[in-house]
Amino acid sequence: MKKIRDFFAELLLISVIIVCVVCCFGVCYKYCKDFLHMDSNMIAAISTTVATIAAVVFGCFGDRIKDFFSEKPNIVFLRVEKIPQNAQNCRAYEIYRLVFKNDSRKTVKKIFVKAVEIKGAYGTPRKIVPAPFKWTHLDSVYRDVASGQCVYLDFIESSVDMVNRLSTKFVLPHLNQNPQMTYVTGNCFVKIKCYGDNIESSEINLKIDYVSNGLGALPNINVEKV
Repeated sequence: MKKIRDFFAELLLISVIIVCVVCCFGVCYKYCKDFLHMDSNMIAAISTTVATIAAVVFGCFGDRIKDFFSEKPNIVFLRVEKIPQNAQNCRAYEIYRLVFKNDSRKTVKKIFVKAVEIKGAYGTPRKIVPAPFKWTHLDSVYRDVASGQCVYLDFIESSVDMVNRLSTKFVLPHLNQNPQMTYVTGNCFVKIKCYGDNIESSEINLKIDYVSNGLGALPNINVEKV
């Protein structure tokens, strides 16, 4: 409902501004041909009319106009979703995705999310090269996010192949050749950073609880913001 109300409020604002501009243009056009013949009283009357219309518009909608032009794009972390997948040569396959939302009225440009730090359960840092995650269904680590849009980021994938070999790792395409940096084998903490062309960088700290279910079974993984 809030989104619908905001939409109609913006539509009303734009309509009022258009009407005011058209009215001002009409008045100016009507008298511009005779501008050289106008006396000072006529010029003052037109100026007063235009100023009054502008004052009414900004008096009624000034805060919204100011907010719209001063508002900065903003992306927020919402939750983690576990989604079962179908994959060839796998007995079981799940992927964990981070869900983000653009909580502003402006498009976020070229956002990407990096893993910058991974620590073990006892706070021991793991050697890792900061690397970006991949956006779901996009062969890219960058994307734009429209106002109010929710987007998904591939975070962890866990699979068991046909001979019961388990693989659980962070989805970091640029580190595929360095599995020791990406594998998830137990509880850990992950710090990620969001970057974009028109947003300030922000940090998100995530705690990962990992419970093994034995040979040939996917582990139980819980991811939460801390």
